[in-house]
Amino acid sequence: MGQIDKFRAAMASAKGFARPSKFAVRINPPNTFRSIPTYSANGQEVSTENTEFLKSRRALMELNNGMRGQINLFCSSIEMPGHDLQTQQVQHGSAPVRDMVTSHAFEGMITASFYLSEDLKERHFFEQWQRMAVNVESHKANFYDDYIGSMEIFQLSNGLDSGLPFPTIIDKIIDVDMAEYGIIASEVYPATISGIEYGYERGNQIATMAVGFNYREWRNLGNKDSRLRPYS
Repeated sequence: MGQIDKFRAAMASAKGFARPSKFAVRINPPNTFRSIPTYSANGQEVSTENTEFLKSRRALMELNNGMRGQINLFCSSIEMPGHDLQTQQVQHGSAPVRDMVTSHAFEGMITASFYLSEDLKERHFFEQWQRMAVNVESHKANFYDDYIGSMEIFQLSNGLDSGLPFPTIIDKIIDVDMAEYGIIASEVYPATISGIEYGYERGNQIATMAVGFNYREWRNLGNKDSRLRPYS
């Protein structure tokens, strides 16, 4: 068997190559808006949050419920984050230096691009999320746990004959592709929102916006779900 035949056989057994256009994203905003902590004072319930935070939380809740996954569908590109092993050089006598692992780190921020609807609802979504992190009136930061969410990113299969969608995680609208690999990033929030570039010559283009997400760490979902890993 020649090298070309071996390559074809390997490609067939691997179900083809992963395509960067075959992906799915699920962005989970902070869940703090599901309940509003209060305390009793003189027989009345008093909210513990500031007014601006409550406004932003209420707006984000309304947008999240009304858009019904539109944010995920309108994500036109995203970068799956990397992982680094941090090392320290160790040398014994005159022997060659060894780079020994001392810890690990998660690389950079997650950058994503989104198509924008005519009312810029997607931009409102991330602006309100940022306003949950800092009070734009008093310029004071809110509690960390009040503005962090999570994000899932999936590599999808190429085939159209997989039948049912991946259960419980991938949105039902994706009815032909199966998730082959997935990660979940924790403690996520939109650290940067890009500007929108306008121009008369862009009449046939769709407006887009880039968002940079900070996160603490990510985990391979295949570690706990055998359907998302190619080994037992």
